[in-house]
Amino acid sequence: MHHSECCTEDAQDSLQQLRVIDCGSKTVVLAPVGCQYVALSYVWGQLNDAFDDLQDPPKTIADSFHITRLLGYKYLWIDRFVSWCHLPVYSTILTTKCINQNDHIDKHRQVRQMGDIYSAAQVTLVVAAGSDASYGLPGVMSKPRFVPKAEKIGTTWLKLLPRRIKLAEVAESKWASRGWTFQEFYRSRRRLIFTEHQVIFMCNSQIRYEIALSGINWPGPDSPSTEDGYWARRWLPHCGVAKDLKSIWTAIDRAAGHLQAYSNRNLTYDSDSLDAIAGALDSLRKDSVHHIWGALFRHTAPRAKANQHSVLGRTQQTDMALTWYHQKRARRRPGFPSWSSLGWEGPIIWHRWWFDEKESPIVLSNARRARLHFPASCCDLLNFDPAQQESIDSTPPRLELTLRTAKLDLVIYGNQSHEVELELSAHYKYALIPDWDADPISLSAKSLVGALLHGWGGKNLEAFVLVLAPCGDVLARVGLVHLPRSRDLLRVDHVRNGSLPIHGYSDRKAANEFLQSYSSDYGAWWKNIFGDYRTITIG
Repeated sequence: MHHSECCTEDAQDSLQQLRVIDCGSKTVVLAPVGCQYVALSYVWGQLNDAFDDLQDPPKTIADSFHITRLLGYKYLWIDRFVSWCHLPVYSTILTTKCINQNDHIDKHRQVRQMGDIYSAAQVTLVVAAGSDASYGLPGVMSKPRFVPKAEKIGTTWLKLLPRRIKLAEVAESKWASRGWTFQEFYRSRRRLIFTEHQVIFMCNSQIRYEIALSGINWPGPDSPSTEDGYWARRWLPHCGVAKDLKSIWTAIDRAAGHLQAYSNRNLTYDSDSLDAIAGALDSLRKDSVHHIWGALFRHTAPRAKANQHSVLGRTQQTDMALTWYHQKRARRRPGFPSWSSLGWEGPIIWHRWWFDEKESPIVLSNARRARLHFPASCCDLLNFDPAQQESIDSTPPRLELTLRTAKLDLVIYGNQSHEVELELSAHYKYALIPDWDADPISLSAKSLVGALLHGWGGKNLEAFVLVLAPCGDVLARVGLVHLPRSRDLLRVDHVRNGSLPIHGYSDRKAANEFLQSYSSDYGAWWKNIFGDYRTITIG
């Protein structure tokens, strides 16, 4: 257990009512002061409540008890058995099943501090083998591993060593597909990864292998997906890319990386969408990066030079990370806002400064005014205290933005391509191809609205359109368009089926004359197309 500089984060002082399992008595106890414990990251699977008996637990749990004691520790933390337990005030020991789903206050407290619980653990046991808790830890008591036969040649015994397991193989495990395990792995300081054939040790600086003579340090950002460095950077963005690109990457880019990696994972219950990632996002508060229901934002100082045509002013403002999109249709999660990526089930991607560099910083956007409407109160996002998020009503707020808007028409072209038409003048429209969140077929009877977003992409001002559809008494996000620069509107790749995406022109020459009549300034071009500022409410 080494590398004190990056492996000593300890959040135990902030933990409330921490409960752990005494591996000797197999009972749940309140953690003593200064408790050193081991945490478990695993997949419970489809096992029923009959396996909740700590005196006769499933194999993975029993093997974890054994490993914890072999490592020299007495206490083990397992979410299934200690997260939502209600201990009586007259006792610090509970010997029966330790889950009380009716204690909602305590359940909420324990779930929201799970990131800190893994951070405070001395080491986390990662079970990247099997599909449920009955499988066991390969190489421990209940699950022996394959042992190669030895051959004697003369007086020498020879044994074939198995090849080194790569993290790419761990990424194919059931464990790596689950949503909850992302923040469990990310917030841990040290990890023992149990695979079918070997154990891997991974801290925040190095990876060590059971059969290799030496480990590897963190590699550069160009590692292929077959190499361990690629997966180390995906699972631990704060140790990989953030260090390699520290001159341009910020904490909000790391948070965006969390959300993108997390969006590729699965959850059994939609209601876990926020809780299963909050521990990773909350850890960046110290870097002034916050989130509201998973939507990232930060307060920034005035920019020295603000584009006169943009909504980015010279005063203190709030940058929001709204430029995520889906390459495939996603499914809306009930009970979550459409303006947060957590409100959708499906992998997301971020618009970044440079499209040819996967690791470049994301494009941030800013509205003239952003307000949050909770059931019993409302406030400007600029003045919102993220620490209040855990005490406010469980209903997500509505997001009120003041932006330029325009009417969009849903049209179908060619091979069932669903696009939106934006009116450029009284006679002509321009066809845009959104990255749809929702299935556009379900939107055919709705009046769509486009909201103009500006954002900084490096030194350039970028423009986007939030595609919104009516949903009750509010609007819902259903897609995103990255608007082309005016000089790019005439590029050949905008020509389809022999005609420009401008409808109403009879020939290319007339289209050229019309487009060239507009200013080449990016902000002025789209500002002229969209109407005056309007306040919209997105649910």
